[in-house]
Amino acid sequence: MIARTHPSRSGFTVLELTVALMLSSIVVLSAVGVMGMVARSDRVTGNYVRDAANLGQTQFIVRRALQNLVAAKPLPPPDDANDPNAVLDDRPADEQSGEDEPPSPMDALFGGLDDTLPIEAAMPDTSKPPNFELYFEQVLYPPTGEEIYLPRLEVVTSIWPVPRPEIPISQIDNPEVRRLELAARIRGTIRGVFELLYLSDGFALAYTPIEPPGQPTILGRGFVDVMWEILPEDADASGWQQIGAAYLEDQYPTAVRLRLRSSSGATADWLFETIVLTEGQ
Repeated sequence: MIARTHPSRSGFTVLELTVALMLSSIVVLSAVGVMGMVARSDRVTGNYVRDAANLGQTQFIVRRALQNLVAAKPLPPPDDANDPNAVLDDRPADEQSGEDEPPSPMDALFGGLDDTLPIEAAMPDTSKPPNFELYFEQVLYPPTGEEIYLPRLEVVTSIWPVPRPEIPISQIDNPEVRRLELAARIRGTIRGVFELLYLSDGFALAYTPIEPPGQPTILGRGFVDVMWEILPEDADASGWQQIGAAYLEDQYPTAVRLRLRSSSGATADWLFETIVLTEGQ
């Protein structure tokens, strides 16, 4: 009897190939998922680091502004002896009119003040805007078309809070801008506002010069929450306030608080002490 041998078959069956393909697909899908998670994590981390860097720049500029504030020069009491523009009556006493003129509103206001009072006891010039003002501005919110209220902090400072190249007066074409620029340089003060501007990635905090006028400088962007607060020096005031104004040095708040939160999750809660000088000093 002759035994017949069967040669062994090499290769894979259909079932084996199917199982191998399924395992390969699982491995590939897992690898793609891990790579996606890494990419998302890297993007989130990059946004967070970027926002944190922006917050550092914002803190520096805001502190620079609030530590170089300039208060308005108070109006002096209407005393002819202290008024260099007053016209003195040099006529003899018997030639001067003896009729008593009715006191002006300013005379009635300051008539009872002691001449030894410091000049700070005078009233501010309210015909001009405050040198420091925190208020809300009504604006249109582009995504929804609704009107919302955004905080604005307007300040007068002795230096530029943001870097700015020196522009020769002769190179300014607009006469009104040239006049305001020259007046600001003579006065030695800059009026500007910290405001929120809506951009494609959310709200941006910007500093915009008003006097002299200029373009806004973006300090940070991508914010979803921004809030200013001031702490009045008046002991009777009830804590932090979200609106307020000041003309004279003694009316300024002792501190300003700024809270920020970006879309990446970066947050800040800063407290700035104010340093104020009176214009002309």
